[in-house]
Amino acid sequence: MEVGKVNRLEAAEFFPAGKGANTARVLLGLGEKVLLLSYFGGSNGERFRRAIASEGMPHRYVRTRGETRTCTTILEAEELTTELIEPAAPLEPAETERFEGLFARSLAKAELLIVAGTSLPGSPEDCYRGYIEHAKKRGIPTILDSYRTHGRVALDARPEVLKINLFELESLTGKALTDPKKRKSALREVRDAYGLQWIIITRGAEGVEGFDGQSYLHADAPKIQVRNPIGSGDAVTAGIAHTLLRGQSLEQALRRGAALGTANCLDLYPGRIDPSAYQEILDRVDLRVF
Repeated sequence: MEVGKVNRLEAAEFFPAGKGANTARVLLGLGEKVLLLSYFGGSNGERFRRAIASEGMPHRYVRTRGETRTCTTILEAEELTTELIEPAAPLEPAETERFEGLFARSLAKAELLIVAGTSLPGSPEDCYRGYIEHAKKRGIPTILDSYRTHGRVALDARPEVLKINLFELESLTGKALTDPKKRKSALREVRDAYGLQWIIITRGAEGVEGFDGQSYLHADAPKIQVRNPIGSGDAVTAGIAHTLLRGQSLEQALRRGAALGTANCLDLYPGRIDPSAYQEILDRVDLRVF
């Protein structure tokens, strides 16, 4: 892609993505039951809804006046990926109120809550915190995969798991964390401050790391030929959820997360995991204390 020039694409594909949809798609592939809650608006929103329905992804939604955004991922040679993220249309108060009701009704049968991504403009600043507090009152464990305004406020509700990437952890702590000793200190600091069960960070090709109050663990998957890395962090989140639902350990969560995040890179479309490729990668994940 050349800046300031006319760039002609070899091919263009539409696919319903986003952190919630990507995570749900991976969990469906793992045999879990899921329910995606979202906002859909305009022709883009309807196109998105039809696409996930055709996949067989259970979902409930609030229709909005604003158009659902389109984001563009440009894939080039040498595994170079560029994203163009459109601004999201703001919500109206009545739309957020309808979503609150939808959430409350949907939570009744839930076993786990995943709050992922950045909420739309117009959402109450404390909406994520409210979702987690409602879940905790029902004894439902929660995973928070968000770090911007809504995510930071939600930490006060003390989710069981915080999963973010290294850049987000640096933003949260205000520190550069390339040094392992500083990273370990930051993981402990955030875990202790918010009473987390686990804190897990993704580091792209450098693997996945986590801390459970006792062990600092690092999981590395084998190197692969990357086709599209978008959604790999969401695949890690799915691996964490799959592990929590089974009452298993941080070690197993990191192994699964690293393998799923890597397997996600093999497909053009986010969240589509080939089971045989995933198992082969899982068998080769290296887990160590760092």
